[in-house]
Amino acid sequence: MSLRPAGVIGFLLSLWGGVALAQTPVVYTPPEGDFRVLFPAQPVSAATPDGAVSYSAVAEEMTFIVYRRDLARQPIGNPAASIEQRLRGGNEELRVQRRRDRDGDANPEVHEFVVRGQLSIHRLFVAQGRYYEAVVKAPVVELGPARRLARDFFDSFQIGGALAAAGALAKLTPDAICKARSNSFSRTYCEYSHCLRSEHRGQPYCQNLLRLR
Repeated sequence: MSLRPAGVIGFLLSLWGGVALAQTPVVYTPPEGDFRVLFPAQPVSAATPDGAVSYSAVAEEMTFIVYRRDLARQPIGNPAASIEQRLRGGNEELRVQRRRDRDGDANPEVHEFVVRGQLSIHRLFVAQGRYYEAVVKAPVVELGPARRLARDFFDSFQIGGALAAAGALAKLTPDAICKARSNSFSRTYCEYSHCLRSEHRGQPYCQNLLRLR
């Protein structure tokens, strides 16, 4: 099944071959206009106890989050140690296991943990005195699909809301490039990421896809 964009795209989100859920993806830019990312649904924003602002959306058993933090108030230091400390939430007895990607696709910017049977995958982005922590949480038994969707979620993240100017058009459209993706959710992330590139931006397919709100 291939996706056909028409303004705001509605599609079936089939994460792991079982339950299907009707979802409308959202290209989200907060009022401050400081970042842009593709969420699986309209995110909810909230202040966190440590002074950050979180934006989160849930799709099936997965949670997608972006935290905005102030570098002056919360220096990064050791990213993995800082993330682990936040996951503990002050409970030093809580077991937090750090995982290593052994399938040949390791990325030093991505940090992966298991807490209470939940996989928590993190990537940090730094710009203009702020840093952003993009997170995907999922049951640990869904390790493979969670890693793939986390990669797509991270790839869709942009600092600033403006898109780059379109360049010369590519011959293939993202729907053709991404047609082998196993489910519609992963396929939409793949298409969106390609549409952000200047060589695809002027294609009608991408113009429709990037109107997602």
